[in-house]
Amino acid sequence: MTKADLVDVIADGADLSKIKAEEALNLALDAIKASVAKGNTVQLIGFGSFSLGSRAARMGRTRAGRADGLGLVFQPARSVQGSGTLAETGASPGICGFGGSMTHLWVRAEQRPNEERVGLTPEGAAALVKAGLRVTVEESSVRAIPIDGYRAAGCEIAAENLWPQAPSDAIIFGLKELPEDGTPLTHRHIMFGHAYKGQPAGRELLKRFKAGGGTLYDLEYLVNEDGRRVAAFGYWAGFAGAAVSLKCWAAQQRGGIAGPVAKYPGKAALIADLTRELDGLTRPRAIVIGALGRVGTGAADLCSQMGVAVTKWDMAETASGGPFPEVLEHEIFLNCILARPGCPVFVPASAKTDPRKLTVIGDIACDPTSDFSPIKVYDRATDWAAPALRVAENPPLDVTAIDNLPSLLPVESSEDYAAQLLPSLLTLTDLASGVWGRAKAEYDRHIATV
Repeated sequence: MTKADLVDVIADGADLSKIKAEEALNLALDAIKASVAKGNTVQLIGFGSFSLGSRAARMGRTRAGRADGLGLVFQPARSVQGSGTLAETGASPGICGFGGSMTHLWVRAEQRPNEERVGLTPEGAAALVKAGLRVTVEESSVRAIPIDGYRAAGCEIAAENLWPQAPSDAIIFGLKELPEDGTPLTHRHIMFGHAYKGQPAGRELLKRFKAGGGTLYDLEYLVNEDGRRVAAFGYWAGFAGAAVSLKCWAAQQRGGIAGPVAKYPGKAALIADLTRELDGLTRPRAIVIGALGRVGTGAADLCSQMGVAVTKWDMAETASGGPFPEVLEHEIFLNCILARPGCPVFVPASAKTDPRKLTVIGDIACDPTSDFSPIKVYDRATDWAAPALRVAENPPLDVTAIDNLPSLLPVESSEDYAAQLLPSLLTLTDLASGVWGRAKAEYDRHIATV
């Protein structure tokens, strides 16, 4: 029986809502833990007693964050010992650390501007609770998915940005960067750290982990046995990136440059808005490079829905290494290939002055500072306030390169990503193997250089 099962029993037996039943159960458990922590023994006649006892020493950090080997000991009453489970299975009195013996996932509020996504939906949270995990979800003033669903799923609710005060055994789960305040990080964190590719901010993040003794499980490095990421936002990055690129092109046709972009309540709203902007305009032609990947698929799907003819290229079409004059023959180029050693150049610096039909580059991969960038006409990312960077005139050439594109569609992108990640979250009880073990090995390799 899990905590969620016990809440159900209490709710049915006492004719209470699940929320009230969980509140009552939490009050009882908190009272027991508080009393035992003071050195008392809590006796429940006919059931058993709770007291402070010792457990065998073990290497490393205890799940409760205690290094003294102490924990909560339950001694069942004789009537309980003889009535079933404990006696028949040969189980011994249980020991659990303060704060509970179960794996504790703490979902923090995002603190980065324009970030409304979350990596766990209420449905996923309910699955974790049913599997025996303790789930705490912070309130958030911006999260696209309301808190009520998490409460109904059996999650504990915490105040916004309370995670630094979370129990030491809690695993803190967020998506984007933490505030760069230099404080040591003592918890285990799941997030996109952007810390392993030589980024200055990433190195500072690793220093904070080293100072605090915490651990980073980087979402970018949660991979299966074949090295493929188990969860990614790629499809919605491509979908939103193509939409912003079309906005840039439409603004050009009217003699201007694209204005600020903002999040949409859903895909239908984005399509309706973009349809209005393209109204009366002959559709351009687009070329997508990386069309067989998640990002490229999303980009091509958006173009197709908007009546834009798409040329789809992938590894076979770019194997020659270039040059690729065909790119300049399309009005829009959507780059969905990550910069890496050996990546061909798709748009050389000379494109600014060469004859071309190309007027918009959507660098959805968005890695302008990399030496391996396949686009050589710009050197900095754009943002929501100014999505287009004009790099040439007569004809114009605008580049859009926004690094959190899925946030334009926070509900769809959250639901998609969370569904991909949930099977891995269900294995959090075993951090030493599988995707978590591989992510920890990657962290250990990089933290050793700090």
